[in-house]
Amino acid sequence: GSYTSVVTNTFGSATSAAAALTVTTTPLPPTVIAPSITQPPTNRSVATGASATFAEPVLENGLSVTYGDLGAVVVRDDRSVSRPGWILTASASVLTLSTDNSVTMSSAQLGIDPRITAGGSGVNPGQATVAGTASYPFIFAEAPAGVHAATSSLDADLTLLAPPQLPVGTYTGTITLTLISR
Repeated sequence: GSYTSVVTNTFGSATSAAAALTVTTTPLPPTVIAPSITQPPTNRSVATGASATFAEPVLENGLSVTYGDLGAVVVRDDRSVSRPGWILTASASVLTLSTDNSVTMSSAQLGIDPRITAGGSGVNPGQATVAGTASYPFIFAEAPAGVHAATSSLDADLTLLAPPQLPVGTYTGTITLTLISR
């Protein structure tokens, strides 16, 4: 009969072309295929423990809001011939009050508005998430399949909307960026 393969992740699914499986009563000799590396890994570096700094909070419509900047994120794609194109996703953790880890703020309170700051010909920033209703993960930026973007510098404006029922203090969390090859 014919069979297909379906691969699914958080961004959707893809179905392979159909392949036939034939069962015979005559044994076939085994086929041995040595493994090969078609795309070797490349070195990347990211500063650990980097932090975004927010300005002093202000009251807007009776709510405490603060603004910040993520800081530079650089994506370098050297695969000009092999398989250019990538997706950079962002997710945010729950924010925790530094003086009491039992007090948390939902990541939905953190809005992220990505932008391209340099290079990135053909790269598209993702749709901004809105503080108070943000949903993660989301596409931070992408170079469509077949687009050789070389080096792209990215950044994002951050907005934190503090729920009025939470205590005043310093909240910490983590923004995770994940680069996926097309």
